[in-house]
Amino acid sequence: MSELETIWENIVVLVGACFLAGLIGGFGAYLVESDTIGFNSFKEKITQLKQYLSYRHIPDDMQASILFFHHCRWKDSQTLDERETLSILPEPLQLDISFAVKQRVIRLVPILDTLPDIVQKRIAHCLILQVYSLRHHPTIYSQGDIGFEIYFIASGVVQIALPDDITELDETGRANADANKQKFESIGLILGAGNHIGESCLCSKSGVRQETIVCRGLEKVELYVLQKDDLNDICSLMGPESGSKLKHALLSRNKSNWHSFDDIAGIDDWENEVSSSTEHLTSRQNSLDKRSSFFPWATPTTGARSTENRRRSSVSQPQRRFSSVSSDILQKQFAEQRNRLKQYEQQQSSDSDSDSSSSSEIV
Repeated sequence: MSELETIWENIVVLVGACFLAGLIGGFGAYLVESDTIGFNSFKEKITQLKQYLSYRHIPDDMQASILFFHHCRWKDSQTLDERETLSILPEPLQLDISFAVKQRVIRLVPILDTLPDIVQKRIAHCLILQVYSLRHHPTIYSQGDIGFEIYFIASGVVQIALPDDITELDETGRANADANKQKFESIGLILGAGNHIGESCLCSKSGVRQETIVCRGLEKVELYVLQKDDLNDICSLMGPESGSKLKHALLSRNKSNWHSFDDIAGIDDWENEVSSSTEHLTSRQNSLDKRSSFFPWATPTTGARSTENRRRSSVSQPQRRFSSVSSDILQKQFAEQRNRLKQYEQQQSSDSDSDSSSSSEIV
């Protein structure tokens, strides 16, 4: 083999290797680019988030909390945005999926576990998971922070610290300081799975927090967050009486412990807000041809836990009217089908008689 042939073979091998490497790299880049919801997309999101946090000079402890939150969300749902993933589905199916995923926390909270199935599904659809830990993200919220969320504890333990100086609180917080202290003396300063925190925002217009809540123990704390506005909408669909009962239960009961919380300031404002929302929904319902989909209790219960007694005890007056109307319609339809069946049998008998007579004539 000559020297020229050797050089040519080396050139061919190098060009082939470069071409193959480029082909593999391009195909891999295409897969990464086309993966908009998978793990590669999550890694790309985390990379961009780290670049932003570094560019803004965010403190290291805050960066760790943010990254910890995103990793826990990804581990729980395996998607970047769970609500966006479900948004293409019909709303009844969204409610069923949300309830199937989050029914564990619904069962842990006695107040939520006693609600009708359709209300449980609506609450489950509004719940958002947040994860905290003593190492990465220990503080849930501090005294004086602004927040309009209720936290339902799914796992882990939290500790409550009451304020020594109530001057940092808003007017409602100062008025409810004694009642808030009495509440935590009744239920304790250490809360776990099945308890809820932050319910004082229901009676506060400013949303100023009245206590500090932090993680306790090495176990991570999983909280499901319910926004005040979402709760208002759900209570409006339940009606003024049932909605007010749910609100009073959240304010006066924590898991299995009851506490005196009846004279809290701000209750009247909250009830007026729920009543106005109910009136708005009622007018909207009447303007849309009174369709049955606006009856919050008209959705049939399909869960194994739903018994006949529970359905009868939880049914509201609109559902009873709707059920009676549906029963009358079904009876009318059944009667019409029975009459058509009789007519069909008579026609068949007359046809058979005519055929027999014609055959006898032919014979």
